Amino acid sequence: MSSLKTRLSDVHPAKDHDKVDGDLLSLDYGLTSEGFCQVVRSAAGSSRFLITPDGVDIGLPPAVAWQIARLRGSKPIADRRPARRISIVDLFSGSGGMALGAGWAVDALGMKSKNELVLDIDAEAVDVNQFNNLARKEYVGSVRDLFSPLSLRSTDEPSRLDPASSILPEGAWLAGIAPIDLLIGGPPCQGHSSLNNHTRGQDDRNQLYFWMAAAAHALRAKVVIIENVATVMADAGDVVGATHNKLLQLGYEILFADILSADRVGVAQTRRRHFTVAVQKGILGPFAKFAGTWLKNLRLPPVSLMDAIMDLEDIEIVDAYDAPSELSDENKRRIDYLFAKGLYELPEHQRPDSHKDGHTYPAVYGRLRADRPAGTLSTGFLSPGRGRYIHPTRRRTLTLHEGARVQGFPDDFKFIGASGMVPSRTSIARMIGDAVPPPLAFHVVLTALAATEQGSIGS
Repeated sequence: MSSLKTRLSDVHPAKDHDKVDGDLLSLDYGLTSEGFCQVVRSAAGSSRFLITPDGVDIGLPPAVAWQIARLRGSKPIADRRPARRISIVDLFSGSGGMALGAGWAVDALGMKSKNELVLDIDAEAVDVNQFNNLARKEYVGSVRDLFSPLSLRSTDEPSRLDPASSILPEGAWLAGIAPIDLLIGGPPCQGHSSLNNHTRGQDDRNQLYFWMAAAAHALRAKVVIIENVATVMADAGDVVGATHNKLLQLGYEILFADILSADRVGVAQTRRRHFTVAVQKGILGPFAKFAGTWLKNLRLPPVSLMDAIMDLEDIEIVDAYDAPSELSDENKRRIDYLFAKGLYELPEHQRPDSHKDGHTYPAVYGRLRADRPAGTLSTGFLSPGRGRYIHPTRRRTLTLHEGARVQGFPDDFKFIGASGMVPSRTSIARMIGDAVPPPLAFHVVLTALAATEQGSIGS
């Protein structure tokens, strides 16, 4: 096969070409004689990738076809070897969805990831993360064990503080990692979640968001990206504002602090999440002034639910990953009723008593629509009583495999541990539902790194 670089002239006319362009960052998808291509151009770096169709309909918009081929496990082939390495620390990491997307972004700018640290309190999730992303160091525990925000909170001039003042004795080894290029993290969001009707806005876990500023200081991170639920701004203590204030005092520019919807960047799900993107002022490049607008206005052709999972409708079941949930007789009857009547919402008289008479979550026991993205996938997507998780064409709920696809995990991402451990179905569902969709992380990290001066990151 000839190199991708010599084949890009084969990109078909505009109808077969998707382009998201900015003043100094462009993202292109096209169809070539050898497959689908992705081209990224930025002052911070650029790349050209080819991905094989793998049975994907070539009549689809190239950006959609690229996403489907990637979900099915086709790996993009780069036209050149990376020249620089980007160091990454992943806090509140879960199973590694954000780190996976960050790695794609680094690749897209012609560089290579160097995962220095993965940290989470969930040992199984860290194990899965290590199998797929392979960090140099793993830590099972809390950020409270390693970092301290006390020095930052006690001064209005944190830039004068020694970074070591934000490190606890147990984390003394962190000094050997610093400085890092990219710090990413999604602090626990249950305290902010709209599903938490009891302590939302006043949950102690909300304050872990501020630990990202402490970690940024301790590790002298050049770029910081924080992810959380869309309702994080409702925190009673304004933890986001406090964190932004400290990052500004530490010499960062806040390039983006807003909500993004996953369905606008190639994910078959309408998940909405808040992102903060901060970059050290000394390394800002020309694109920085446009980065927030570029990211907010980013639109790729939508990927429907069936675009993502069509090939899994009747896949042979060889293990629990593709096995549907065992349903109670009552839930079987509810699903049969939906299909027999051609409905997508379960009528009131068919619901259990707890979901009648003005119930809060009307999507529960709902059937998914094939021709549009799914709603937000929660950790309970294996049960029809936890949300709209009934398959659009089959009388069952989504499988783990389908849930992973809806969340943007490709088939080459394996939910097994580096130790050889295989998590339970419940654990895998939790890892999938809690994850940052990798394509969403890809676009956020791509924007952040493109905002840096050429040569200012990586080694």
